[in-house]
Amino acid sequence: MLGYSDSELQNEFFTWVDLVHEDDFEKTMAGINKNIKGETSSYEGIHRLQHKNKKWIWIRDRAKVQYDESGKAIRMIGTHTDITKQKAQELKLSQQAQIIDQIHDSVITMDLDGKIVSWNLGSEKMLGYSESEIIGKHMSIIHTKEDIEQNNIYCNEFLSESSISLEAYLVTKSKEKVYVSTTLSIMKDETESKIGFIALSQDITIRKMAEDELREQKNILAYRAHHDNLTGLPNRALFNDRLAQSTKKALRHDRKIALFFIDLDHFKTINDTLGHKVGDIVLQEVSKKIKNILRDVDTLARLGGDEFTIIMEDIQKEKDAEVLAQKIVDILKEPMLINEHRLNVTSSIGISFYPKDSTDIDKLLIYADKAMYKAKDAGKNNFQFFSN
Repeated sequence: MLGYSDSELQNEFFTWVDLVHEDDFEKTMAGINKNIKGETSSYEGIHRLQHKNKKWIWIRDRAKVQYDESGKAIRMIGTHTDITKQKAQELKLSQQAQIIDQIHDSVITMDLDGKIVSWNLGSEKMLGYSESEIIGKHMSIIHTKEDIEQNNIYCNEFLSESSISLEAYLVTKSKEKVYVSTTLSIMKDETESKIGFIALSQDITIRKMAEDELREQKNILAYRAHHDNLTGLPNRALFNDRLAQSTKKALRHDRKIALFFIDLDHFKTINDTLGHKVGDIVLQEVSKKIKNILRDVDTLARLGGDEFTIIMEDIQKEKDAEVLAQKIVDILKEPMLINEHRLNVTSSIGISFYPKDSTDIDKLLIYADKAMYKAKDAGKNNFQFFSN
């Protein structure tokens, strides 16, 4: 253990004293003296002894004082056990524990049943529970009800994997939600048997808020790029896309489409006499009225000014378009009360059909526009079909 043969060491107390590390000597002698004085039944201590090669080894020292007939302490008999490897492992674990306890992220270990075994300072700061409050509790205490069932699925699947990463909400002691990025790893014992899980969680709430805000901004920009600011209806760009998609679908399923071009009669007079604010309200009311009588599959769009279009999909016969057109004419000619002004707003509607009039979407719109002017020429407040 020490590298010396018996003949190299004198059988003197000070031979042993010279080998004890100076930092351990005072504490070691205090324990020995207690046993010499009879204050303890035996002595046990841990300290360092110097090897012949000048390296220090850790030993566990167990001994008992022997007395002569007069009660005088004459010797100690005991053992030295080399625990250098054990101390190195303990030091490593102690350092790791300190590192884990001091890092800002949450590090939680739990057994296979989900009960919390360890809880670092980062977990306390993030979630509000002290170690004494949380050890032994089930992990479900810090998860939302919505996530608990999914977490059980993850854990069962995870037992066959080495690690898994996910994002979820954790619930603090004050019932606030913290969005975290979590890595789950399997915890094993010295025999490589699975004994639990290690969860390393980083608070990414601020990052998620920024990502959500950016996503919302993108959605808003995308919406504005395809919708009319005043009425919220699809604009010309989205209308063209919807019409292209509708004609492709109609071609695949051998169906018909009716395309409406709607223009409000005398709308310029309203703007000129009552102002654009009243005119804007009129356009909003018109869009609401028309939208309320359409099917979900139909598309109402505002191309600009007082011009609206409707894509009426999957019609069985042209009569279906005629019925809708008459409904629009009737509902729009009903008086509107806007800012104490009683207004009579009528419409002229032109209708073209796919594929009867054309399979080209640009021509379909042109033909519906021509039919609308035909309705204007016929006295307004009516609808007309396109005809060559």
